Amino acid sequence: MLNMNTEALHLALQQSFNPDANLRLPSEETIKNLKFLPGAPKMLLEIASEKQVRYETYAKQLLQCPSLRIFLIKYLVHVGAI
Repeated sequence: MLNMNTEALHLALQQSFNPDANLRLPSEETIKNLKFLPGAPKMLLEIASEKQVRYETYAKQLLQCPSLRIFLIKYLVHVGAI
């Protein structure tokens, strides 16, 4: 099971765009396994609501990662937000 806080998840999202495969590939693997991380949807929403977040970066991440997009939609439906 993954053990991660919001700051570490934010870093993983940022590093998923890194051209250095040594940084990018572990981050991509972390993102693929978010469904196993308790509290991941809440952390993703916290990150998205931060004022310093570059929205285009995360929009690009969501477009490139359908599993992350589906994961968030299922969570939002589950909690009744949509």
